[in-house]
Amino acid sequence: MKLQTRIIVPIIVFYLFLINGLGGEIQAQELNCNVQINTAQLSKDNVPLTPNDKKFFENLQKSLYTLINERKWSSLNVGRDEKIECSMILTIISRNLQTNTIEGSLAIQARRPVFNSSYNTSTLNFIEPKFVFQYAEFDPVEFYDNNVTSTLTATFAFYSYLILGIHFDSFGNNGGKLFFDKAQNIVNLAQSLPEKAWKATEKNQLNRYWISEAFTNGNYKVIHDIIYQYNRLGLDQMYENPSEARVNIFKALELVKDLVQLKSTIPSKQLFMESKVDEIINIFSPVSKEEKQKIMTLLLEIDPSNMPKYQKIMTPSSTLR
Repeated sequence: MKLQTRIIVPIIVFYLFLINGLGGEIQAQELNCNVQINTAQLSKDNVPLTPNDKKFFENLQKSLYTLINERKWSSLNVGRDEKIECSMILTIISRNLQTNTIEGSLAIQARRPVFNSSYNTSTLNFIEPKFVFQYAEFDPVEFYDNNVTSTLTATFAFYSYLILGIHFDSFGNNGGKLFFDKAQNIVNLAQSLPEKAWKATEKNQLNRYWISEAFTNGNYKVIHDIIYQYNRLGLDQMYENPSEARVNIFKALELVKDLVQLKSTIPSKQLFMESKVDEIINIFSPVSKEEKQKIMTLLLEIDPSNMPKYQKIMTPSSTLR
């Protein structure tokens, strides 16, 4: 995995200071998030949305963008250059004007810089396939940590905290605890809401309740070790010592096996592996045949559903740049 050199040492050092409770003088919001609402699926028989419907979703998109990017999610001091790059794309499938119920899917992605390179690694790549919420025109798009009344804003806040938690975990072991706890608080308060995705009893084990459980239940502490081992001890060492970096990445993937062996409904493996599949392929494609076989054996154990993709490791492949 070849990474182009770039001076981002101040960025990495800055994050390490944050994790240890220090901060800079410049205060800014933490996220630089691309928030989009896609309404293409609402246009049936190639009939476009009415001007009023179009305006409705445009205003909602602007309000959500403001909520995510202009709200301060913590008391940390974050410089403008240290904002976390992410995206939240809401694809609308249906809208019931009588009940103000909207259904869609929500795709969440996040990235963070890799030390001494121009490469950004994916830290989260997740899709909530059935996102149901109620929203009427002129409803306030606001969020307060201790007063959850809207599934729409609570969900976007939940994933904002999840992005922050994983991000800071990747720089310091269990560095994201503050944010995972805040996400858990949203889940607890949202139990009074009617939407199923907040409930432990929901059949979909990738719902918000179980996602939160993955990052806050002490029985699954290994997920924090995986995120730190892979990103900080692995990727961040890739430029200076690629062979040692691969060893640490392999160790992180061995820890994923511990999650698999728990035979739990906790979706930690999916949340981590889905963000790293293509990267793993590029990291291990240029290595020796013996190393390829070793990683393929491990991947078969921990992520069999993606094995057709991992087969690319066994053939020559271009490296990440």
